[in-house]
Amino acid sequence: MSGCVEEFPSIVVTEILSYLTWNEKLNATQAVPSWKPHLRTPAAWPLVCYCSEGEENVYFVKEKRANLLICFKIYGKYMRHIDLAFGYKTGRSGLQILNAIANYCPNVQSFHFVPQENPGAESPAETRLTRSDVVAVCSILSNCKQLSNVGIISPIILWSNSPGTNLILELCSANVANKVTELELISGSLLDHDGYLKLLREFTGLKKLMVRREKINNEILLTLVKNGLQEITLYQDEELALVDAQQLGEKLWNDILKINPKFRVDLILQYILVIKDSFITNMPLRSLVLDDLVNIVTKGVIDHLVTYYNETLESFTYTNLYLENFESGDSRLPAALVTMVKKCQHLHTLRYGFPLSSTSILLLAKARKLRELTIPAVEVSYEMDWEVQEDWDIDFWQWLEANCKSEPLLENAVSELLGFRWQLFYENFNYLTFERNLGLNL
Repeated sequence: MSGCVEEFPSIVVTEILSYLTWNEKLNATQAVPSWKPHLRTPAAWPLVCYCSEGEENVYFVKEKRANLLICFKIYGKYMRHIDLAFGYKTGRSGLQILNAIANYCPNVQSFHFVPQENPGAESPAETRLTRSDVVAVCSILSNCKQLSNVGIISPIILWSNSPGTNLILELCSANVANKVTELELISGSLLDHDGYLKLLREFTGLKKLMVRREKINNEILLTLVKNGLQEITLYQDEELALVDAQQLGEKLWNDILKINPKFRVDLILQYILVIKDSFITNMPLRSLVLDDLVNIVTKGVIDHLVTYYNETLESFTYTNLYLENFESGDSRLPAALVTMVKKCQHLHTLRYGFPLSSTSILLLAKARKLRELTIPAVEVSYEMDWEVQEDWDIDFWQWLEANCKSEPLLENAVSELLGFRWQLFYENFNYLTFERNLGLNL
């Protein structure tokens, strides 16, 4: 069998290697030494992804990083796309990896960097980049001339600290801010920062931005859109000052859509009061997350969303992990959700963390072939709680009545409607569980 493997044609070996992770590639060439020359081609390295480090025992991380360092030094010139996410503090080994990318990967076209995947696990002092780390990241952007896609994701930055450790400031100082195409600034990225982030205007290559709502104003956002920004995620977890609330109004969105009709907004609202006025009528809202609000979302709010965002809304998440007194919610909400699913023509994801009957779930699945429908099992009641609607015939009524009686019947019926194996959700229900780009410690 080993002989057969060694005799595979070059094109076959390269294709096989392209599907393996960087670590599997190294293991494969150790097992079949004749494959090693086939690693010396870009086709064998479509993507190098180093992530999920935090899920491993810290004692094995040292060896894993050492192997990655060797990999960059030997095969770096063949790599085109690198995603790097540390699960523990960067340290000496992480710095060596960053320097290796800068020095041995001259042809890389895409580089995404997450300084630490779980920034809430340790104190800011433990997770911040050092001056040397920052210099190394800037060197990657400076040395790798073919970079066209750069993501800087969730750096921990203390703005009152030494400027040399502030990655955002140093990217500007090194004249490489224009190379960043994706920037995610979580709350930990803005420690001790006051006022608006005016320096965002220096990131002239941005296509995608995530930032706290109060850190951006009309002038900054309009400048970014003129420079090519295509989408923005706005996060808000406290009530805005009046001067901030007056920013990003109806006129701005009109101006933005004239520049880029396809511009989209993702909105995350948490721990605040939400009413209809919270949603500007012509904001091109693509994704909305409402999490642990201080009030109940009413049918009127849902109807407002449907009226003004039916052509743009693709994802809707409404969860409430802590405010148990509000569990019952607005009794008209299930019907409003069904209307939302029917009328929002591009909606593909619905996550709902409040009590919901099995009948309502069947109606949601029947209304649209969603890609994702997430309902916590603990919130489901198995009952026929809807009155007969005008557009229901006797067969449909009987179908509802037959499939709403138990969990297995419900799951099988929804699976048939959606076209994939669907099950109720049994883990802790919070939007952080679901979104990678939205699911960091904001």
